[in-house]
Amino acid sequence: MTDNIEKSPWFSIWTKPRSTIRHVINTDPKQSLWWLATIYILQTLLFFANYHSFGLNYHTVIILIISLVLAPFVGMIWLYLFGWVLHFTGKWLGGDAPNHHVRAALAWSKVPVLINLAMWFILLIFSSSYVFVQFSSGPSMIFIQLITLISGVWSLVILIQNISEIQGFSIGRAIGNWALFFVFGFIISFAITLLFQFGMGMIGQI
Repeated sequence: MTDNIEKSPWFSIWTKPRSTIRHVINTDPKQSLWWLATIYILQTLLFFANYHSFGLNYHTVIILIISLVLAPFVGMIWLYLFGWVLHFTGKWLGGDAPNHHVRAALAWSKVPVLINLAMWFILLIFSSSYVFVQFSSGPSMIFIQLITLISGVWSLVILIQNISEIQGFSIGRAIGNWALFFVFGFIISFAITLLFQFGMGMIGQI
């Protein structure tokens, strides 16, 4: 089992999250964090573009290029900000894992969003005219939401297992850590969204 993890934690994290995250933090906690954060934010930006029907006002290629450019930078901001939130809330419950271990646990829990990213590129190939238009006659939002739900649940299971492993928490306490993280993360995300919408409104008035 250890040999399989050493060969590729990208595969073993799907079914053996605890032993995989333990191997990662024991060898190189910074391993692949840039890629994981970039992939997560890229699929998030593509979903955001679809949700707000950016395809009605912007060419698909433009949306894709902007998303690819922004993803690495926004990804690292997301990882450090929300990694700190997960670490901070974990300390409330008695967790003593270092911040960089918690960041690794958060980042590696996002491997399932590779499914989302693959979905977006399939849709870009076969329905490029409609992929960033919500409720269009092209890609089905039911399909998009189903794939997102499956990967999201899988990601959550991995995250809870990762928290439990690195913090030495029971599953119940790990779920509590995630719940606190979710509440604070939602507040931060909501504030960022309001600031973004305010900024876009100001730009639109210029």
